[in-house]
Amino acid sequence: MTGLLERMSRYVGGLTAGPLPLPTVATLPPGQCLPPGSADAEIPRDAAYFTLRVNELHLAQGRELWATYDPMVMIASTFIHGTERITVPFVVGPSLLKEHATVGVPHGVLVQDTTVAGPYPNRGGSISIGIVLYRVKRDDYARKLLQVVEGVSAAIGPAADMAVLSKVGGPMIDGLEALLGLGATVPVAGHRIEYDTMMQGGLRSWYAALIDAPHVDTKSLRVDRGRLTRAEGDGWQPVRDADYVLYSLSGHPRREDERTLPFYALYQRAVRDAASGTDEAWKAAKATLAECWQQMAVSPDLTPGQAGALIDGYRTDLLAARDRARKLSELSGHPAEVSAPREAARLATASVLLDL
Repeated sequence: MTGLLERMSRYVGGLTAGPLPLPTVATLPPGQCLPPGSADAEIPRDAAYFTLRVNELHLAQGRELWATYDPMVMIASTFIHGTERITVPFVVGPSLLKEHATVGVPHGVLVQDTTVAGPYPNRGGSISIGIVLYRVKRDDYARKLLQVVEGVSAAIGPAADMAVLSKVGGPMIDGLEALLGLGATVPVAGHRIEYDTMMQGGLRSWYAALIDAPHVDTKSLRVDRGRLTRAEGDGWQPVRDADYVLYSLSGHPRREDERTLPFYALYQRAVRDAASGTDEAWKAAKATLAECWQQMAVSPDLTPGQAGALIDGYRTDLLAARDRARKLSELSGHPAEVSAPREAARLATASVLLDL
C-alpha cells in the first residue's frame, strides 16, 4: 500500500511539473466569496472535517474544427490520514455529465459540484493539491478508456476507502497513463499548490480558480454560491469565455456518513442483540458495543469529539432497544429470561406486535 501511495504522489507531481500552458491561478479573497463566511472559516485540527470539491469544470468550446472534445480534470490531494500521508486521486469527466452537467453555451460544457475528496478529519500538517484540466477528443477508443478510468475513480470514491484504493489505485494510474499517451488528450492548464497549516495559522476554507488565460484580473472575479462570476457593467455575469476549474476546500463540524464506516456493522449487531431482550443477548450486545468503541476510538475517519458523541448515542440506543424488548416480552406473557429458545421468544414478540 505504501508503494502505491508513493507512486500516485510521484505521478501527480510529474503531471503538474510537465509543460503546460501558463494559466491564471487565483485563491479568491474572502471578501470576493458569497455568502459571507463561505471562505476563510476555520477548520480546527482534530475537531472538524474538510471536503475538496470541483464546483465548476468548464470548457468554453467543446468543438474545434471537425474534432469534438470532452472535459476531464485529474485532481489529487495529499494529506495526513491516520498515521501516514496518503494521496487520493479522482477523475472528473464526461461520464458525470448525466448527473452534474448543463449546456452553458453552444459547444460549451459545464460540470458542477462534484466531491473529489472527503470528508476527512483535519489532522494538521500540510495539504497539497495537484490539478490538471484536459480536453479529451471524442474518439471511441479514448472515450471508452476514459469511462473505464472514471469507473475506477468512482469505485475508490471521494472518501477513498483504503482497502479499495489498494486494489484499484494501480490500474487507475495505468489507465490514465494509457489515456494520456493516445495523443487525443490535450492538457489545457494545471498547477500544484501546498497549504502549510502551520505557516497559515491553521486550515481554513477557500475557493480557488484555475483559468486557461494569462493575466486575468482576479479583482474582477467573484464566487457566488459556488459559481464563478465576473464584473461586467453594473452587474456580475457567469464566466463563459474561458476554460476553467473552480474548486474549493470547505469545513464541517461533523460527518453524516458514519453508516459507511467499518465500525457501523458492529453497532447494528449490538442493537440486534439488545432487541432480543434476553440477559444472555444483552451481555453480547454490551461486549459488541465495547468492540465498536475500540474501533471508533482509533478510527482515522472520525474526530475524537464525534466519536465520543456517537458512542454516547449508541449506548442510549442499546438501552432503549433492551427496554422495549423486555416490555414486549412482558406483554406476550413469556418473559425473555424464561423463554429458552431465542426463536421462540422472537415469534412470541412478533405475535404481540401483530395483535397490537
